[in-house]
Amino acid sequence: MPAKYLISGPAPLGRILNYMKRVHNDDYSTISRGPQGRTNLDDWTICFMVGLNLLNEPDYETPKITFTTNGKRIYRLIKNMSDFPEGVSREVMLELKADIMEHHAKLYKSLVDDFQDSDVVHNFVIFLRKKKKEVYLKQDFYSEFGKIFRIDAAGFNRLPSLLQIAEFCDIIKQEGESFRIVRVTIESPRDVVGKALVESKRVDGRKGELEEEEEDFLADMKDGKIDARREKVIVDRIKRNVQIAQRLKSVYNSQCQICGYTFVKKDGQNYSEAHHLVPLGDRGSDRIRNLVILCPNCHRKLHFANVVFGDRRPNRIVVYINSERQDVQYDPRHYRALRDLQL
Repeated sequence: MPAKYLISGPAPLGRILNYMKRVHNDDYSTISRGPQGRTNLDDWTICFMVGLNLLNEPDYETPKITFTTNGKRIYRLIKNMSDFPEGVSREVMLELKADIMEHHAKLYKSLVDDFQDSDVVHNFVIFLRKKKKEVYLKQDFYSEFGKIFRIDAAGFNRLPSLLQIAEFCDIIKQEGESFRIVRVTIESPRDVVGKALVESKRVDGRKGELEEEEEDFLADMKDGKIDARREKVIVDRIKRNVQIAQRLKSVYNSQCQICGYTFVKKDGQNYSEAHHLVPLGDRGSDRIRNLVILCPNCHRKLHFANVVFGDRRPNRIVVYINSERQDVQYDPRHYRALRDLQL
């Protein structure tokens, strides 16, 4: 594969996902370098998407752009979704990441698995293995990586997009003018799938699907409206966890566990959001113990404010949000599941 496909491109994550829809619809007029318009696919971005294993190397004679197998799968997941925000800032990427993790879990897992297994990210991980735990974002860092592919410093304004992809995959975490290397060893997605397949075979014995407190919880709350079935498919883990979140919302009547706020949607139901206390990207789980029900405002605070968890009290956890004390209040049935949660 030519070197140009093994580096970064100038497009942020949201724009890359929007390009996927345009490629499917043949909605572009050129793949050469030129002004960025609605129908112009920038050549460097196409190269980046080839390196991310979303697109096949284009036929510049036609020109024709086609999806890889990974690209086809991602397109099927996003084709009916609204366009994604295309802002180039890290903050926009973090908001997009939080939204995808919360509302489109299957898409998030597919993107992370595909990106981690791509040539672009593998190259970056190999590069990071030679670095210290903390790396400063200075020009010499950009130049050093660019020179590997014979790209001079002046033209190497494309690396920040790769940094966004790496942070989306929880490989690095940017902190001001530097970033911290979270991990540089990537387990093959195929191995992860293999482990999940082995674990899913335990369904016949009614073990490995729900933990004991979850079985008790569903038994306590069973009202006949939601079927607690178990299916021999990996994606059913997501179905099951959606079921748990729905049950929790009914326990709290969709009222925020911190401030008590909710609002009524057009369909007459109260609105709330499920939040992972330990993020999935930090090896958090979808278990009851790791989920709380919040209003949108408190949910965003826990994602983006300075948050420090304090002591546990009967049926509550103390949390400091920007140094202001709040309490996450629990139904006793929900609180029983917290015994193993490490915050």
